[in-house]
Amino acid sequence: MHKRCSLLALIIPMVSACGPADDRPAVPSVYDPHAVPTPAADAGGPSDAASEEDSSAPPVVLDPAPGEARCGRWFCADQLPQSGSAMAVGDFDGDGRPDLLLADTGRLLSSLGPLTLLHNDGGMRFSDATLRAGLAGYGAWSAIFGDLDNDGDADLVLGGRRASEPAAESGNVLVFYNDGRGRFAPPVTVPRWGAGVPLALDLADLDADGQLDIIAALSGTNRRETYSPRVLSGQTDGSFVVQAAGLNDEGFTWVALATDLNGDQRPDVLMAHDGYATYQGTREEGVAGGCAPIDSPGSSTWLNAAYRNDGAAGDFSLSVQAADASWTSPDNTPMSLVRGDFDADGRMDLLTTQTGNPMMFDVTPEGLLMARPDWPGAWRRDSRNNQERGVGWGALARDLDRDGDADALVAYGVIPVSTTTWPNAVYLNDRAAGLTLAPEGTGLERPGEWSALAAADFDGDGDEDVVLGGQTLFRRPCDGVPPRALLMTNVSEWPGRHWLRVRLVGTVSNRDGLGARLEATSRNQTMLRELESAGSTMSTSSRVIDFGLGEATALETLVVRWPSGVVQTLRDVAGDREITVHEPRWMSVDARQRRPQEPVTVRLAAAAFMTGATHLDLHGGRWIDPPAVEEATGDLVGRFTGTGHVWVRPQGARTGLRAAVRVRFH
Repeated sequence: MHKRCSLLALIIPMVSACGPADDRPAVPSVYDPHAVPTPAADAGGPSDAASEEDSSAPPVVLDPAPGEARCGRWFCADQLPQSGSAMAVGDFDGDGRPDLLLADTGRLLSSLGPLTLLHNDGGMRFSDATLRAGLAGYGAWSAIFGDLDNDGDADLVLGGRRASEPAAESGNVLVFYNDGRGRFAPPVTVPRWGAGVPLALDLADLDADGQLDIIAALSGTNRRETYSPRVLSGQTDGSFVVQAAGLNDEGFTWVALATDLNGDQRPDVLMAHDGYATYQGTREEGVAGGCAPIDSPGSSTWLNAAYRNDGAAGDFSLSVQAADASWTSPDNTPMSLVRGDFDADGRMDLLTTQTGNPMMFDVTPEGLLMARPDWPGAWRRDSRNNQERGVGWGALARDLDRDGDADALVAYGVIPVSTTTWPNAVYLNDRAAGLTLAPEGTGLERPGEWSALAAADFDGDGDEDVVLGGQTLFRRPCDGVPPRALLMTNVSEWPGRHWLRVRLVGTVSNRDGLGARLEATSRNQTMLRELESAGSTMSTSSRVIDFGLGEATALETLVVRWPSGVVQTLRDVAGDREITVHEPRWMSVDARQRRPQEPVTVRLAAAAFMTGATHLDLHGGRWIDPPAVEEATGDLVGRFTGTGHVWVRPQGARTGLRAAVRVRFH
């Protein structure tokens, strides 16, 4: 404790960091010695009431998957209680274990099935918490957990409606705030802005205010309608304002993904449209066809869209991002958008699932999407006959074999114009040979048609398990009953290979740390990850970031680039465990870790220095605009260049200085 106190005293010389013990909050288990500990009231853990076992929650029986052997080399399969055509992973009661929300649709978008919240009781045992959590009576096409009010618990966003509402291709975005005890308040209903159902959801801090916004895109099969995405901007009172925000495309959207394309730490937006969606039924009523293949159209109605976030802190503006013709091709109708540095060049790539093999895109430093038809690897065959090729739906980028490279997992289903499907696939990455289809017997290949795909460490053993959702949408009447969702327990063993799992907690950035980028270096290997949970068809995954370390037992460095602009470097991080990294509240801003030739803006929010004076001290650089109070906002703002660094130096009482420095490049 004394060492920690002296470090804090050096960073903030005018603050007594080693006062009486009664005045100090407990030190959290974090790696950053410069971070102010999070007060117990803000810790976001479960309350005493929530930690008690709820004996009224009925247990959920997991049945072994029927048919072939339950276990393969890497996965063992057990059936969940329903199809799970839509799913979301999140820790809704704060007990540290990932829980699972399952929702079902019918064959048509107009119908919704049941919604079930499975509480993770530990030991791969689950109980039905739908009723006690306040979610009974709702159905959903899409769902995502996120701390929308930054109070330390997982709130829930549904694209859905009450079960009592009549069947129709229409629904709302419903926001359920968590009371901190694993119970959700009645939802805030965001006003509808157009036709269709909210099939695609993601969360991101688009305006850099430290609070998550909702990205929602609509879908429908009525050719006489248009379907438009919107940004739902979070307000301090818990409400949301619906904004077009420059999103001007209209089409059936499978996936909306917020991701930083050009490395400026502002989340950009990708929209994956299906040009053939309206052809999955009749042109007038969307009634599913029979068993005979439906003639496919000659051209696509809707094209994929990419948007660059040009906004400043406190504002945002989305504009169309350039991409090559393959991205907007009528033949590119992606079901999932998966980000990963597959070629290990220090930039995140993009994998899309579609009819046939996945498609790969390079993302240039400027954020341009460039198709890579020559991507190395042994893919499946890609027949030109629609009736003979599989349709890729949900997908994930995960380091399954713990060698440091991003592998890919893909769920395969059908559409009415196809009559066969491929087995689900694991594509292993060895960098030199690219992504190669793993030999059969992984356990992920299961008979049936599948759509959603999500991942989390449900059994707490350090590797990621997978949930595989049964396809319900766009099935033909003759295809029978959709399969029940499968919990695929990861039983893979990689002797001599190590791992590290990283959980982020934002303090100035959004609490979930969504949008943060992590760079891990070990034995001359650099691994890149971006914290996001969406991108897979109608499913969202855990936000714990997983690194395979290969034969290394530790990381030499782990650099966390927070959405606020803070860069945090951890050194000599031991592996084979999960760690929690808190974003520093008190920070030295170091331009040497950024782009030293560009001007750096340092902003200290007005609320952060309400008591006493605060100074920004620059060392090793040159002020372009010396720190001054900005008239419009009351924030303390300075602008410098060079390879210097800035210290925050408060004067007077410590009370009131709660935010870290925000950094933004111009």
